[in-house]
Amino acid sequence: MLICNFKILIVDDHPQARDLIRSILRHAGFNCSLADNGRVALAKLKSEHFDLVICDWVMPDLKGIDVLRQIRADEQLKGMPFVLLTAEATKDKVHSAIEAGTTDYIIKPFNADTLIAKLRGIIEKIAPELVTEIKRPDEV
Repeated sequence: MLICNFKILIVDDHPQARDLIRSILRHAGFNCSLADNGRVALAKLKSEHFDLVICDWVMPDLKGIDVLRQIRADEQLKGMPFVLLTAEATKDKVHSAIEAGTTDYIIKPFNADTLIAKLRGIIEKIAPELVTEIKRPDEV
């Protein structure tokens, strides 16, 4: 069963990473859409409704932190939950992400349990009625 009323935009320049995240999230019941770079993501956010963005930090063209900053500067999008994915977990990077307004931060490599747990935590705050509909990875 899809949680059709909760739509996630997955942004990553690596097709395998996008597909893996989409697969995990679809099995958990989420409705997902993909963008292969930051500019495409911003265009989709202007033309479609999304409830949350999961975005890789390191991408050519427009980095995930820059996508986040543009979202936070946009009056219509500024409240959207945003999760940054990165392989770099330095104190400076984490501080930059928090300062830019990220909702959460996931360090690569991650597993399905970590991803779903982070999303459950976010959704619990913004749409608690949906939490029981999210399947845990061991339920699929």
